[in-house]
Amino acid sequence: MTKPTTLKTFLWFDGNLGEALEFYAATFANFVLHSSGRPEADGKLMTSEFSIHGHEFIVSTNPAKSAYAWAALRKMKKIIIQDFIEQ
Repeated sequence: MTKPTTLKTFLWFDGNLGEALEFYAATFANFVLHSSGRPEADGKLMTSEFSIHGHEFIVSTNPAKSAYAWAALRKMKKIIIQDFIEQ
């Protein structure tokens, strides 16, 4: 028997990812932050995963502004494709 596919919504923010996460946390009582990444020297939030009402989201800052974000997008793409293949 195959596992059901889990779809995740991908959101892209233009440099204001931290503000968006704060908004979602304040707006939705069941907001759950699963992970976040601040790999750049300035500590700017670049990627995150969270859920609202059980629906999962993958979010990123505009990669045109960061070389790391491009690498993170490629990695997420590989993970999503591999997860889909394994199901």
